Amino acid sequence: MKKLLFFCSALLLLNIANAQDKKYEISKADAFTMQRGENIRINSHFLNNLKGKGFNEFEAEVRQINSSKETKYFLQLIRLGDFPFTCTIEYADLIKLNTALNSFIDNAKKDKALNRDYIENKIISSEGLELGYSIDDKGVAWFITFPIDMKNNYVGFELTEISNCFSSAIKKIQELQN
Repeated sequence: MKKLLFFCSALLLLNIANAQDKKYEISKADAFTMQRGENIRINSHFLNNLKGKGFNEFEAEVRQINSSKETKYFLQLIRLGDFPFTCTIEYADLIKLNTALNSFIDNAKKDKALNRDYIENKIISSEGLELGYSIDDKGVAWFITFPIDMKNNYVGFELTEISNCFSSAIKKIQELQN
């Protein structure tokens, strides 16, 4: 009985210690807006909503954040519905994701012709957002896995939805920069 009690106590302590290891990572947008001693101005420019498969829909907006020293741009995706969350993508990451998406379009056609059981191709942004596609016997499935600590962070999308969202965000940011 004492051994069982000791084992359960040790297991509980390990669980508590492991839970403390999880650190909240602050996003680049949050870090920029939390500068001390700076005047921060946030302008939102709303885009068309990004519709995922199932009941997943995201409000999409370009955020122009000005401090007295510099201006930064972000694409912010806010999941609507029962389990909302926010994901913010810095402009430099957005360019990389969009470039990867365009190369994935060609790769997906070639990969599908290989007739393999399963293929997955993805890119992971500096903040942990995964963008990619998988191919199986059902065809090509495009997805984004959001960098949040929950089980339902994988969302399937139609290729045109992702492409249009990224393109319109980049276009809007370029307009704001000029």
